[in-house]
Amino acid sequence: MPNFIASSLKELSFPFGNDKVKFLWQANGRNERLIYTKNEEESFFLVVKPGKNGIVVKGEKLTKPAKVGLLQEALELFKEQNCNGIISQAFAVKKTNLTKKVIEILSLEEFAPAFCELKDKFDQIFIEIGFGSGRHLLYQAKNNPNALVIGIEVYKPSIEQVAKLARANALENVRLINTDARLLLSLVGSNLVDRVFLHFPVPWDKAEHRRVVSSAFALECERILKVGGKFELRTDSKEYCDFSLSKFLEPTNSKIEAFKNRNLEITSKYEDRWRRQDKDIYDVVYTCEVKSSESVLAGDFSFKEKTSVK
Repeated sequence: MPNFIASSLKELSFPFGNDKVKFLWQANGRNERLIYTKNEEESFFLVVKPGKNGIVVKGEKLTKPAKVGLLQEALELFKEQNCNGIISQAFAVKKTNLTKKVIEILSLEEFAPAFCELKDKFDQIFIEIGFGSGRHLLYQAKNNPNALVIGIEVYKPSIEQVAKLARANALENVRLINTDARLLLSLVGSNLVDRVFLHFPVPWDKAEHRRVVSSAFALECERILKVGGKFELRTDSKEYCDFSLSKFLEPTNSKIEAFKNRNLEITSKYEDRWRRQDKDIYDVVYTCEVKSSESVLAGDFSFKEKTSVK
């Protein structure tokens, strides 16, 4: 995580920054402060806390932007405007695509209008949930140039790395979003998607409620898939395989295929690891056979007006 250590801080008076990077307010904890920061379209926190040798300033892990250069720019400006005696620094700002707006990466707010524009430009729509290193996602994008390939990932460094690889391979049909898959699927219209991939999710054997697959997820897949569209789970966990089978049998019309140790043309790094350990690999493939009614998101969720709580 990019960070630096300063001997001391100047008195902070909010808001401050420049035309691009803005530090808007802070929240005080017992041993640290969170500085709410905006750089271009991204919002995140800087953490300021005492360390062994001085004051440590770094990016907050959960809100760290997908484009790490935006965090680095914020740290650089915060250091210049507010810090005395820089003891050490673990980042260097580079003028690369880490800080530029790239079409491959969308925020959740950008997704709905971008998807509305893109969905009619492609013959097919693929969604991959938890694409990790992006090996399978990039394979699908390269071999299906007429498909819009949407990747959903909660691990932000993966998003930036896969965006770079997509650009290096001139794959203009890739869009990546850092969000919860269930939230994004709710923004997708009915009967639009051809393939939904979920490869090697965390099995959460002791916490079923944290799994991606659930009764509600199965119904949502049925809604967004076209007639003939497919959801594909690939896992090394037989328990997750059995669990997913039971959930996708809940919709009224269910056509399901199950496979063991099926060979695919492309494998993930996890699958390569499991196969070296002679672990079994399971597939569950659900095919949608119903045309769903349109789902309408009612209400205004823009939160443009402020409300005072008395």
